[in-house]
Amino acid sequence: MRSLGSISIRHKLLLVSLATTLTALSLASAAFIVLGVSLARQSEIQRAEALLGNFGAQMVPALHAQNHAEVENVFQQFSNRPQVIAFCLYSLDGTLLKSHPEPSLAVQGPVPAMDDFNCRFRDGQLEMHRLVPLEGTAVGRVFLRYDPVDYRAQLRTYGTVAVGVVLVPFGLAWLLSSRLREVLCRPILQLTQIAERVWKEKDYSLRGTKETHDELGKLIDSFNVMLERIQERDLHLDRARENLEHRVAERTAELQAQVSRSSLLNQITRGMAQRQDLDSLFHVTLAQLESRVAIDFGCVYLFDPATQRLEVAAARGPLMTSAGQPLPAGDLAIEAAAVECLESPHNRLDYVPDLTRNPKPPFHRLADTPLGSAVAVPLRVEQRRFGLLVVARKQVAGFTPRDHDFLRVLGEQLALAGHQTQLHADLKKAYDELRQTQETIMRQERLRALGQMASGIAHDINNALSPVTGFAELLLETEPDLKPSSRRFLEHIKTAGDDVAHIVARLREFYRNRREDRPFGSVQVNRLLRQVTELTRPRWRDISQQNGLSIQLELVLDPRNPEVTGDEAEIREALTNLVFNALDAMPNGGTLTLRSRVAELTILPRAEPTSPPVVIEVSDTGVGMDDETRRRCLEPFFSTKEQRGTGLGLAMVYGVVQRHEGTIDVESQVGQGTTIRLTLPHRHSSHPAPEATPPPPEPMPALRILFVDDEPLVRELVREILQSEGHQVTLADGGQAGLDAFFAAAWQNRKFDAVITDLGMPTVDGRQLTHMVKRESPTTPVIMMTGWGSLMQAQTEIRAPVDLLLNKPPSMRELQNALRRVVPRPCGARSAL
Repeated sequence: MRSLGSISIRHKLLLVSLATTLTALSLASAAFIVLGVSLARQSEIQRAEALLGNFGAQMVPALHAQNHAEVENVFQQFSNRPQVIAFCLYSLDGTLLKSHPEPSLAVQGPVPAMDDFNCRFRDGQLEMHRLVPLEGTAVGRVFLRYDPVDYRAQLRTYGTVAVGVVLVPFGLAWLLSSRLREVLCRPILQLTQIAERVWKEKDYSLRGTKETHDELGKLIDSFNVMLERIQERDLHLDRARENLEHRVAERTAELQAQVSRSSLLNQITRGMAQRQDLDSLFHVTLAQLESRVAIDFGCVYLFDPATQRLEVAAARGPLMTSAGQPLPAGDLAIEAAAVECLESPHNRLDYVPDLTRNPKPPFHRLADTPLGSAVAVPLRVEQRRFGLLVVARKQVAGFTPRDHDFLRVLGEQLALAGHQTQLHADLKKAYDELRQTQETIMRQERLRALGQMASGIAHDINNALSPVTGFAELLLETEPDLKPSSRRFLEHIKTAGDDVAHIVARLREFYRNRREDRPFGSVQVNRLLRQVTELTRPRWRDISQQNGLSIQLELVLDPRNPEVTGDEAEIREALTNLVFNALDAMPNGGTLTLRSRVAELTILPRAEPTSPPVVIEVSDTGVGMDDETRRRCLEPFFSTKEQRGTGLGLAMVYGVVQRHEGTIDVESQVGQGTTIRLTLPHRHSSHPAPEATPPPPEPMPALRILFVDDEPLVRELVREILQSEGHQVTLADGGQAGLDAFFAAAWQNRKFDAVITDLGMPTVDGRQLTHMVKRESPTTPVIMMTGWGSLMQAQTEIRAPVDLLLNKPPSMRELQNALRRVVPRPCGARSAL
């Protein structure tokens, strides 16, 4: 049955019809054959019975008469017949009486029990037993083996007839079935072919042809209706598929655009994160928009709360007018209130598809350009106006809704990044200011500590320095016959001593601004540099040559002979320190350059100079400094000279420059040398010199003066100075001795015209002495002269009723002027007594 599944229906129909016909014919033929065989067997048995009956009729009388010849004759007659194969005669007890052929060939064994008649077909032969009656009594039995030739002939005849009966109708049935199956198979095959074409070609317009009105006709009608409905549904499916594919394509394109825009947004965001200033942030964003979104122009505005205007922060793309003239970015600034989208709290962007149709702000500046459409995206941070992003394209209606969404998101990111960048810049600025403030405070604290330490040693230094400068000045004033070289040497000694006095006086002022009561004067820079060269010559030439070093000093002076307003001693001392530092930085020799020039531009933010500032440079070709050393070189007590340095040289230079409201710059590279540049402003002197030379002071009358000091050299110096002016001087080596001398003179009615006292003395100091003198004689002037004089900026700091304060070491002119200021004129007459 499984093999039938692969056979076509036409063959199946033929096979069914032929199988049915063959079965029917076979059954009929089998019935005919069975009937014929049955009839032939009956006929053959009848002939054999007839033969036996005839044999018995002839044999019984002969046997009864015991006529042996007759018996042989009868056997011979029957034996000669061709159909007889074997013939035997038995007695009733089964004894073989006579047989044909020989007994050995006859049937052996007992004869089977039989009734009156018994026969069978065996091996194609007919065997039959029959009783031989005689007068109604069986006297024996006869066995016959008979060859049924006629029976076989009849069987062949019946078989031939049966085959003919089967084959002929079968052939007719095959012919009729072949004809009739086409009637049944053609519609089915037609449906099969149509179904196959529909399956292969997807052509649902095919239809079957109806030929009959039977069930096959209905089947074809149903099949055609089914195809029609499938065709309609297929059309609907095709339309739905096309619509779906179109929607999928649109959605895919939209997703691709979103992915591309998202990728672009991520790139721009990453670019924003790498920028720490607004200018680069905006330019990178506009550059990405120009290259990836194909804009023709982009501009970022920043909102200025002070002016309530939108100022251009960055622009991208050439912006030309219709006449071909470039449009400056400054002309794009607009009033913030005129931009509607910027005033909206909902972050609504503004889109103008056609810029030629009277665009409103901020697009009105773009109307006279080749641009066709533009979008303005408000930049807001925490509901506050931050700025505006404007992008434009040359084509009209050049922006799609997807572009709007992208620009809106980009605007949010750009506003946030810009706000964070501003916060970062403000934070960095605040941090830098805080760091600078901390450094300034630390530097001032170091300087304050230095000043406080200096105040402890200033008295001793000034006491030791007073004889040096005082006696040098005394020699210069009282010895007119000095040789020029001696006079020059004394002047150098006095200048160096004065500079040392200024150094001590300024130690505490590291952390203080310049006092207004200390006037600045005009200082010629070129002359000052020459003085520094002479003062430092022993170091850069003589000592260096003794050590086998070659130091070349070059003076590069501005021919305009620049001047600055300041303290000449301070500036000279600062330049001297710079020269010494430069010489220390050239252990193997080199070139030292001192340079002066007038700056072309004003570079001092704190000053308002009436003329260009002056630049003084000290350069060397020494070992140089690394970045860390250069950064810390101005700190007090920082030194790279180990035991040879104190770390105060550049700190003092810094203090001098600060007091002159100038700047100091340090340029250095390791192995190439260092350049220190001082930039000093040129101001008018706070105490300008008088137009005419003042007349010489009138000579003072001789005075009686009490001088109190615990330093012998200082007492001798002041006595020599005062006596050289004609005054009478009484010396006291301490506060108690001074009081004793003062009270003794008062007791003798010979009061002193003035009292000059030191501040720091054992037992009774200058303050106590002053109080006692003023209590006894309030009109007696008291001048306090001390090594701390410059450190006491007001009389309240002395806490004593002194009339005048002088600093050690005193000069002759300072002493004379001090006496003129505090001693009344009438005292001179009394002093002459």
